[in-house]
Amino acid sequence: MPMIIPCLIHSLLVSLIASKPAFAVLVSAHNVIQNDQAGDSEFWYDLVEQYKMVREIGITDDNIFVLYGDGNDFELSRSEFNSMKLFGHKISLGPPTRATLADVFSRIDKLMTRPGYLYVWWMSHGDPVGGSTDPCAMVLSLEYDDDRIEGSSLRDWMSEVTLAERKDLFVDACYSEGVIRAFKNSTGTTALSSASCDTTSSNLYQPCDGLPHSEFSFWQTTAILGDYTCWPQASADLNGDGRVSLSEIQAFARLMMKYSIPQIMDPQATSEKTFLDHSGPMR
Repeated sequence: MPMIIPCLIHSLLVSLIASKPAFAVLVSAHNVIQNDQAGDSEFWYDLVEQYKMVREIGITDDNIFVLYGDGNDFELSRSEFNSMKLFGHKISLGPPTRATLADVFSRIDKLMTRPGYLYVWWMSHGDPVGGSTDPCAMVLSLEYDDDRIEGSSLRDWMSEVTLAERKDLFVDACYSEGVIRAFKNSTGTTALSSASCDTTSSNLYQPCDGLPHSEFSFWQTTAILGDYTCWPQASADLNGDGRVSLSEIQAFARLMMKYSIPQIMDPQATSEKTFLDHSGPMR
C-alpha cells in the first residue's frame, strides 16, 4: 500500500473554491435510538462526520441541508457526536420525505445564483425490488413515513439544481449500485455507491474510537480529509500527485473495504481529473 503523501493546497485552488457557491445535502433516513449499537448508531455518527467533513472542505453551515430520521437531532448522542456541542446548533431541518427532499433541492436551486458545486451524501437501508427482471432494481427506504424511492427520483431532484456545474453523489445503502445507474446520462454528475447490485453494505468498528461506522462512509471521509491517524501506511492518493480524485476515492474504498464492493458511475469519464480532498472540490 502506498505511503501517505501530504495533500498540496494551492492558492489557485483556494481562490477557486471561494469564488464558487457550494452546497451540501446530507440525508440519513434511519432514526437512531441508542449509542454504540451497530446497525443503528452509525446513521447518526456518520451523518455528523459528514457534516464536519463538508465544513472542512469549505461549505458553510448556511449551505448545508440535513434531513435525518424523524427530523430531530439525536440529542442523547455521545459528546463527540453531539451537534449542539460540536456546532453550537442543531443540524437537522426535518425528516427525509419526498416533500422535504423536493423542497431542499428546490431551495438550493434558488440560492445558487451562479455556477457552483453540489455535494450529496445519502445513507439509508436499501432493498431489491422483488419479482423484477432487472437484477439491479432496488429502492431506498424513507423510514419516517414508510416510503420507498428509486434512484430516478434522486436523479430528478438533483437535476433541478440547474446552475450546479459539478455534482458529486455518494450513496451508502445495500445494493446501491442500482441507484447510481440512474445517473448514467446525467451531465456533470459523478455518483459513487457503497455496494454493487448484489451486495449489501456493512459497518465496522473504527479502531480509533471503537464505535460503529459504515464501512463505505468511513473510508470515504478518511480519503477526503486525508486523516490516516489510525492507518499510517494508508493513503487515498494512489498515484502520488498530492491530490485525491473521485476515482481514487472509489479505488481506495474498494481496497480497504472487507464486505462490500463500492461502484462508480462516471458518465463523462471525468473522475480521474475531478478532485475532492481537504482543499475542497476542484475540476
